[in-house]
Amino acid sequence: MNMKTLLLVLVGLTLVGLAALSVAAFGPTLVVMEDGRLIGVDRVLARGDAWVLHCDGQQLIEDQKRVSAVLSGLPRTPEAMALRLRFGLNRAETLWRSMDRRHRRFSMGAGFLVFLVLFAGSLLRRRKEPAALETMTGGPAAVKLKPVVQTPRLVGLADVERFFLNLYRRQIGASPGAPGRIEEIANPSGGKGRICQLSIKHNDEWRTRRMTLGPIGEGSGSRSQCFYAIFDTHMVIKIPPTPIRDFEDYVQRIQYESALVECLSPRECVIPSLSVILSRVHRFAGLVPVTAAALEAQYIDLLKTMPEYRDYLRIGGTFAFFMDLARHCFMSQALSELDDATTLLAATATADADPTGDCRGFETRYGGQNGWACFDLQKLCRRFEVDARSMVADGAGETVGPGRLREFFYQSAAGVGSEAVCQDLPPTAAGNIVSLGQTLLATEPELQQAYATMAWAHADSKAFARNRPRMEALAVNLLELLAWLGKRGVAMRDLKPDNLLVAGNPDAYPLFLASADDFTLGLIDVETACDFGSMESGTGVQPQLGGTPGYATPAHFFPNRVLAAVHGDLGEVLHHQDWHAVAAIIFETATGKRLFGQTAGQIPRIMAALQKAVMERRSLVDLYRAVNGIFWKQAAEEFSRVTAAHSQRLEALRVQMPRFLIKAAGTAMGRARQRLDDRFGACLARRSEGLSLGDRQKLLACSADQLQRLQEKYRISGTGAHHRIAAWFGDLAALKQAAEILDAAMTPVPDASTAVSVRRLLALMHYATVGVMAADGPVAAEPSPLEEIPDVPEINPCHTATVQLP
Repeated sequence: MNMKTLLLVLVGLTLVGLAALSVAAFGPTLVVMEDGRLIGVDRVLARGDAWVLHCDGQQLIEDQKRVSAVLSGLPRTPEAMALRLRFGLNRAETLWRSMDRRHRRFSMGAGFLVFLVLFAGSLLRRRKEPAALETMTGGPAAVKLKPVVQTPRLVGLADVERFFLNLYRRQIGASPGAPGRIEEIANPSGGKGRICQLSIKHNDEWRTRRMTLGPIGEGSGSRSQCFYAIFDTHMVIKIPPTPIRDFEDYVQRIQYESALVECLSPRECVIPSLSVILSRVHRFAGLVPVTAAALEAQYIDLLKTMPEYRDYLRIGGTFAFFMDLARHCFMSQALSELDDATTLLAATATADADPTGDCRGFETRYGGQNGWACFDLQKLCRRFEVDARSMVADGAGETVGPGRLREFFYQSAAGVGSEAVCQDLPPTAAGNIVSLGQTLLATEPELQQAYATMAWAHADSKAFARNRPRMEALAVNLLELLAWLGKRGVAMRDLKPDNLLVAGNPDAYPLFLASADDFTLGLIDVETACDFGSMESGTGVQPQLGGTPGYATPAHFFPNRVLAAVHGDLGEVLHHQDWHAVAAIIFETATGKRLFGQTAGQIPRIMAALQKAVMERRSLVDLYRAVNGIFWKQAAEEFSRVTAAHSQRLEALRVQMPRFLIKAAGTAMGRARQRLDDRFGACLARRSEGLSLGDRQKLLACSADQLQRLQEKYRISGTGAHHRIAAWFGDLAALKQAAEILDAAMTPVPDASTAVSVRRLLALMHYATVGVMAADGPVAAEPSPLEEIPDVPEINPCHTATVQLP
């Protein structure tokens, strides 16, 4: 029994006591005597000038002048309620005094014994099943944190806007009740953030200023909701899903991340800081602290002595976390600013529409074999221009220049969206011209499809050529970051583009992204990180359980004791959680797509199965083995399929592989290969009766394809015995296929002086991670624990999900 259950039991006992008191107080009819006595009676009868009171089988006769009031039913005034409560307490006191000493001792002893049993059970349960989120450490000192409950609580933009309006009110010295308003202003740059004008009426005049605000990652399902704001500086605001109202808890969370950052120094890190906001509402007189840590300490002292300043750290009733991002940008922002093939597609179509050009430029771009499309497009475009001018002459549209008509036609044929095509056309003409263009292109569907395909391929190739240096530099620095984390013995456990920053010369952004030597990747939000350097024995403190589905594994959601029981080397497992995430980020950098998008759908089901197993007190070790096997089987299948679909892009990108990765990948895959051999031998021994030594040697030498053909041969025979043999061959074929894939990834192992394709790099990283993370041992019996979870709430694959174990 945990403390929550104990508290509920105590509350229940209190409610029972209150119920008994209510029965005593509100049950009988209450007679209030003139001298203040309170008498509870069953009935009251009037007889002349007297009241006859029936109480416990007896009759009392009282003069009506001596009775002040008769109360029955529920009290309707505060005075009647007070009288009722006083009567109930008097009855309880009388009952207690009427008990002899032996009964009193028995009642007190029984109550104390019940409390002692419940309390002891709570302590034993805590020792047996330690809380997953009880204690975390990030440096020399441990910081105790309150558990995080997985209850999403999001605030809106309006809440954050009001927060900054109050902050502005404080900055200009206006009173807390000074009138204010927030107005949205059109964003001339077309960016995603909202530009707001904040207005405060102060000293009979309106004072105004502007700010930019926008969400980072739309939707719910995240551990925290984040906003990006420009208010004096660039900052990130993180709203915890569960309100933090305790100031000491809030400060401890900030100090935990500060301690962990010390382990990563001098790596650039952005973590929550009190000074980001408080420096805008209070400045210390005298000497300014030299270090950021000293300034933070001064602000903590200020908040302790002047609690009113804490209001400037709350949004929507909870303490929020503020991070200064003035000198850096998110990696996700850098990825979004890579040259977009869609934008270049419109430029390509515009170049093809040049009326002064001939088909030689067309053939240069698309090849001489596609010259036919140029002539056919020109003929169709001339028809379009004639019909468009007739439309204008008939009054069905507004005048549009011939050059713009040709651009519109070629952009429509290339597949550019109608909104982009019509954005600068006159309103009346837009709809008519769109309809006319679609009608003409529909008469030549093969021509339109051929041109759209070649134009997109050209634009995509052009975008890739421009982006290639940035993609390769980002991949190199992601590997450098992974190596750094390994040296420092820190597992971030929630690596993703939104949690990484690009640190370089701000004046040279984004040009410095083309060279890995000109920038580094830093870290944002180290809340889920842990120091794994001392965790090999499984005795390390428990980090926060959670991860982002697109980059997480089942190991992110199970406590240390489970991971140590299955894998043994806890530190290695925690470190390879970051391997898995970095591989996914490199793939996303190269292709703009998710590497494990489908597999990520297993994460919410795993979380639901985990919560169910905890409630039913089932073995978490068995559950982890089962769901981990399912996860990595699907991940391996998706990895092969998705990397093959983008093989051309992945083969074109090349990076040098760090020595640490070569060594670690070789070791991990070697162990995985040995485990596959052991499992193949065990599977072969299950049905080796009657097989000669030569037959066994032949089966050992069979390829996966040969074993699959043997499986099919026995499957179609139709007998039950042969079906069992077919299933056996299927198991052998699956193990052999996994071994062949691993062999392909291992041979030849490159050296640090050789540049390899990103596809080769990802294969090494993925199969090395599988070698470490895939669970050994028996899998839970059917049905799969995930099949027991038919419906689970959707979780945004870009957001962090957390889980709490009791």
